[in-house]
Amino acid sequence: LPPTDTGFAAWSMLFSCTVSHPSVMFRKTCIKAICGYEESIQHAEDYHLWLKLTTQDCQSIRSLPDIGLWHRKHALLRAKSVNKSQKQLEETAAASEQAMLQLFNHANPNPMGHHSSHILAATLRKPDTAHSTSQLDEAANLLLQLEIRFLKKWSASLTECEVELIRLDCSERLGELATVLVHKFGRAAMKGDKGAWGLWCVRCPEMNLERIALLCQT
Repeated sequence: LPPTDTGFAAWSMLFSCTVSHPSVMFRKTCIKAICGYEESIQHAEDYHLWLKLTTQDCQSIRSLPDIGLWHRKHALLRAKSVNKSQKQLEETAAASEQAMLQLFNHANPNPMGHHSSHILAATLRKPDTAHSTSQLDEAANLLLQLEIRFLKKWSASLTECEVELIRLDCSERLGELATVLVHKFGRAAMKGDKGAWGLWCVRCPEMNLERIALLCQT
């Protein structure tokens, strides 16, 4: 089920589309106010639209705690999906990056790092696609900056429950980055307290047993 807390849904939308387009009902006036769909986007126009809404108002999208849609995919539709999947991935990654950059007022969110915001946004969306330890380490630092800026921007709108959900989700995403780091690059990648592993250790000291179990598997 998608997130039902509006503020948490807006946070989650930075990393993936949490809304099923065929199930959506919206006010036409709200969509017209943000100039509707972006015509230049062909394969991720719905995700881009939801991000336009949530970047202007974190309370703009609400999901019901029910499954209200069964979407059948026949053979022809699956074939078409394969053909457009790569373009869709590129457009969703670009939309995600743009939404993240808005939290930094379009300044470089990684001025001291080696990787572009495009690469780091893609890493946050799919950590297992990282090609280097620095990519995961810089993505972890970007994640924590996103959390700080998101909570600050919407401090007057978020409930205590939503803030807690966002912090828990951020901790889980940080743990995933650290886990991928060790699985792909071994214990040698666990260097310093500013990398993914060190940040996870500092942020989640209660996860020591999980970290020991993870290390025993590597």
